[in-house]
Amino acid sequence: MLAQPVVPVTSVRLVAALTAMAPEVHSSTRGAHLVEIGGELIRVEHRPDRPFALLMSTRWRRRLPVDHGRKLRELVDELNRDGILRTTVSVTDRGELDVRIALTHVVAAGASDDQLTGWLRRGGEALLAALQRLDHDFPEPPFVKED
Repeated sequence: MLAQPVVPVTSVRLVAALTAMAPEVHSSTRGAHLVEIGGELIRVEHRPDRPFALLMSTRWRRRLPVDHGRKLRELVDELNRDGILRTTVSVTDRGELDVRIALTHVVAAGASDDQLTGWLRRGGEALLAALQRLDHDFPEPPFVKED
């Protein structure tokens, strides 16, 4: 069996690989693609001005009050320790903590179809695992019905 050729990553190839993972791919003319994987929205960027890199990112759908800051910083430090994920926390105008997670893969030398699909799959899995960890460590507060 012959190995697949390593060729430049293009928007057409990226959309084809994403379509294999998710039924719908929403794309912009600036190289950003939005897909739903495992119930979460994932943004995948391959910008024309930065063709050497693929960026996958997501945002945790919840926001936390600032009194969770210390515990959240400890978790973010742990998530960032391996150097694969870049997890950031910011404070919103409303004083809440907002979490974003990203990872980058260098594709300057190109990629085979299997390499591209594999990286997207593993990247999506890493982002979902980080979101699940956030959900586990910071469970949704119980809903209290007011009379």
